[in-house]
Amino acid sequence: MNDPNGPFYHNGVYHLFYQDHLCLNNSGVGIGPVWAHVASRDLAHWTRLGVALWNDRWYDERAVFTGSVTVVDNVPYIVYPGLCDPKTQPPCTSSGATYSLARPANLSDPLLRHWEKLGPILNGTADDPTTAWTSAATDGFRLLGNSGAAGQKSKSQAPMFGSPAFTTGWRLIGDSHFPAGECPSLFPLPPLTHPAAGAELNGLPTHVYKYGAGRADWYILGNYKDSTSFADVGSWNQTAGVTFDKRRIDRGNVYASKDFWCPRTKRRIIWGWATTVPASQTLPREVRYNPTLKQLEFKPVGELDLLHAPQPLAHLDGPLMLAPNSTHVFFQGGNGDGNASDVSITLAMPSKATRFTVRVLGGGKGDEGSMSAHIDYTPPTNRSTAVYTVPVGIDYSPKPHTDHGATGDTLQLLSSERTLTLRVFTDRTVVEVYYQGGRVALTAGAYRGARSRGQISFSASGAEPVNVLNATAWKMNSIWVNDTDM
Repeated sequence: MNDPNGPFYHNGVYHLFYQDHLCLNNSGVGIGPVWAHVASRDLAHWTRLGVALWNDRWYDERAVFTGSVTVVDNVPYIVYPGLCDPKTQPPCTSSGATYSLARPANLSDPLLRHWEKLGPILNGTADDPTTAWTSAATDGFRLLGNSGAAGQKSKSQAPMFGSPAFTTGWRLIGDSHFPAGECPSLFPLPPLTHPAAGAELNGLPTHVYKYGAGRADWYILGNYKDSTSFADVGSWNQTAGVTFDKRRIDRGNVYASKDFWCPRTKRRIIWGWATTVPASQTLPREVRYNPTLKQLEFKPVGELDLLHAPQPLAHLDGPLMLAPNSTHVFFQGGNGDGNASDVSITLAMPSKATRFTVRVLGGGKGDEGSMSAHIDYTPPTNRSTAVYTVPVGIDYSPKPHTDHGATGDTLQLLSSERTLTLRVFTDRTVVEVYYQGGRVALTAGAYRGARSRGQISFSASGAEPVNVLNATAWKMNSIWVNDTDM
């Protein structure tokens, strides 16, 4: 499952498309990529619905690439880039790319199994159109794309396109103020992690711009304002007191993420392409803005608890005093139940420098192929410092011959905080770690070929015991269901 495409919510159902590169035509020859389709009613259990968009028209015969969905008057429309062959198709321009439109063939089907193509709306484009937004200033629709569209002046900036009616009349407005990149997205500031007041409230950005570059996903916070003229791209400026630098969404194996706004739950939700072997989608994450730390947070959605087995694999009401340079086996494993697990841990802030580690996929011969999430905590030298940082990361044991994605980041902490939280998901393909409720999210490919017994353990190294306040490990059941069971 490669790049996610056009996630959206419609009439009680969540939809996610993804690029399928493994399709074969009637002669058994590989074609694609095409758009495959999965759907869910609860963001936890999903059903496969086959291919939604084949590359079967002149304007998309070479590929159906990453696009987005915009719901207009309760009708979801896909805008996707099709790749055509300039050598054989006269309507195809030299760029070989079109933006084309599709809509459900039967709106009464809640799963929207079948889609009909309405044809190109723009020729001579590049790829990766965003979800469109309506502009009160221009009384129309706008979207961004990746660079390379005909008529662009700068390939370093994302082109902006506009239409007065969405299904027709699209044209290039011009180069936007946003850096070019794959799978871009521009959306209003998401809900806050906690109420803002005073200086925090006065200094809030208005928008988030997200894009992929250098095989990494980035976001920038700023103030965007539409122009009153349809022919103008509007303004994009720094928010006072908030960095205008790009920041990583996930420093692990994640790229080409896609997001959407759920009107029912009032959440911005994002998926990423976990560039592991095999490729997969990350867990859906809720995007929030922390007005104190002035950063986005990416928290696994609460619906994932629906996948928990009836009883936990292990549970600690706490506290557990973990001696220095010791290991506590939290779940012994043996039957592989811990190989697909969700582990949550809360510990008290140590008073001295400490490395705390959660190891998963352990218990194999020589503990071969286990993975661990760590936090290298050092208390601030001055408690009057409002914000300080500590390193966090994912490691392999033993270290593989090639880097599977071992990765690290820096976690921001408030001097007023007294606890640390980690949440570790694994399914033997991908390990996802969330620190402090999603303040840092890291993704890494699991150690292939490991003979894991599913053991889960904690360890600490430092000058004093670590107080583990509580911990729970759950076996995670399969996400897949039949469409009749949804």
